[in-house]
Amino acid sequence: MTDQHTHKWLILVAVGSALLMGTIDGSIVNVALPSLTTDLHTQFYLVQWAVLSFLMGLAVCILMAGRLGDMLGKKRVFLTGLIVFVLSSALCGLSPGIYWLIAFRFMQAIGASMIVALGVAIVTET
Repeated sequence: MTDQHTHKWLILVAVGSALLMGTIDGSIVNVALPSLTTDLHTQFYLVQWAVLSFLMGLAVCILMAGRLGDMLGKKRVFLTGLIVFVLSSALCGLSPGIYWLIAFRFMQAIGASMIVALGVAIVTET
């Protein structure tokens, strides 16, 4: 295998892994809703907003992220999205209350929108 061939496979694996994280995160919290209700001492309808804030953030930001990638460069925006996603994931885990979790999930969706919008474009260009 040539270096260029190996480079393309590494890009595919890296982008595919990031896309998997961003996609799974949209629904994985559903499993934890009952536990979150108990652990955060809140009501179920408030915990459901942790899921809804992510989905709304993704829907609102995905087109803007794609356009931003066209203007500033796909790689740059994709990597920024990955950093935002990872940092906000850590903040979600450290959330002291439900309102913080909802806000951090929205922030996580901003990063995920950059990943999802530009991941396929990067693989296609490569």
